Amino acid sequence: MRFRHAVWMTLSMATATALATTVAVQKLDADLNKQVQPFQPWVVQCLQNLPLKTVTSCWTWLGNRNLPPALREPTYRGYCSVFGCNVEEASEPLSNYQTLHQFFARSLKPGARVFEQHATLNAPSDGTIVNCGKIVNEQVEQVKGMTWKLTQLIPAQDWNRYKTGNNESLFFVITYLAPGDYHNFHSPCDWHIQQYRHRTGTLLPVAPALMKRVVGLLALNESVTLMGEWKYGILSMTAVGALNVGGIYLKRATITNDEDEKTIDWQLGKGDEVGGFRFGSALLLVFSAPSDFQFSVNTGDKVLCGDAIGFLQSENPNKTV
Repeated sequence: MRFRHAVWMTLSMATATALATTVAVQKLDADLNKQVQPFQPWVVQCLQNLPLKTVTSCWTWLGNRNLPPALREPTYRGYCSVFGCNVEEASEPLSNYQTLHQFFARSLKPGARVFEQHATLNAPSDGTIVNCGKIVNEQVEQVKGMTWKLTQLIPAQDWNRYKTGNNESLFFVITYLAPGDYHNFHSPCDWHIQQYRHRTGTLLPVAPALMKRVVGLLALNESVTLMGEWKYGILSMTAVGALNVGGIYLKRATITNDEDEKTIDWQLGKGDEVGGFRFGSALLLVFSAPSDFQFSVNTGDKVLCGDAIGFLQSENPNKTV
């Protein structure tokens, strides 16, 4: 009995810490258009030394426990009230979700998300646009004025197998999925995925407030990168883990703990489900496109999965950005 009590106390404290950290980070200054002084490297190192994976493991364990039927609906409605998600979009009655993670990974009612077919590129998930633009000299601008090298996240050899045409440029878009957002991510276009790589790392929060303060945050955290081709060349999608994220899952593959490249052959149509998170997190798209590609979203914009986020001006000359 004492052992069981100690286990429950530990889990309760870890869960409370995880939720309190999530709420606290959400309350920090998260204006992505307002620059702040990044954390010094020693501060980032201290954050990385915190028992983030232990806390996340406890949260994952709790999220996989079956809830008594009588507690399910009030628990999920309470969560939605705190984090602002639309519970009415769930495809099933709340009482059908036996665990928190089943609720996090819920599908939506038909028509809740529509992929705009006229767009060159669509939002792969719900979320907030952290930043988007061109990649110059392999530098990704995480937020305004803060850059890091793409090869910190994706090894150069993974890029070298794909060719970029003379009239094409590399672009990126970072999307933050808040805890209240729909947690699954989808293909932003017709896409042939040919490989993926799991990368171990830390589990710092990825909310905008931390994106502004931790240089290379997306390259520090655990992640899964899917790489392949679309009609304009290379396209990669990186799902980034974070504190309290009880796992990244792929619809057609099992993620292993090693960091070796895995060869796959997925032919996806625009809007097909790729995978999901067990809690909010972040996605990074990197892709080649003709030089006249223009984003139709800006930093700080809220998007829903399927919204148009970019066009070729040659195909859509009347589109303004």
